[in-house]
Amino acid sequence: MSQEQVLEFAGKCPIALEAACKHMGWKWLGLKEHRVYVRRIHGYGMEIPGFDYTVVVDAITGKLRIDEDDVRRTPSNQKKLDKFRVAYYEAVAGATCEAANATMTRTVLADGSIELDIHVGGGIVASGQEPPSIGGTSAPTL
Repeated sequence: MSQEQVLEFAGKCPIALEAACKHMGWKWLGLKEHRVYVRRIHGYGMEIPGFDYTVVVDAITGKLRIDEDDVRRTPSNQKKLDKFRVAYYEAVAGATCEAANATMTRTVLADGSIELDIHVGGGIVASGQEPPSIGGTSAPTL
């Protein structure tokens, strides 16, 4: 029997959520009450191809709320969520750089992960690889 699953995620920036959703080619539904299996969740909704229910980022906690069967149905569904997570964090970094008059360089590493370098005034002020994936599997690149 299907039920709602809550996945660890720190999605609290609506601009970055929308940008990541659109980057993935998904339909952005915005902030409102969305249905996830039998519950109604107030948050930022997305329609993802291959998912029966709307995927929602909870407006208060930033956690991902999703129908459990949508995640388990096929390994490619988990990969879609992992790619979304990477796109989200890139969008947050990009927005932060823009606000700080900085630039960002994206490098795909040999293992397929990405590294973002943030540059201010000609020097690198921050550098890091992508965070752990949603649900605990390794994260693919975009």
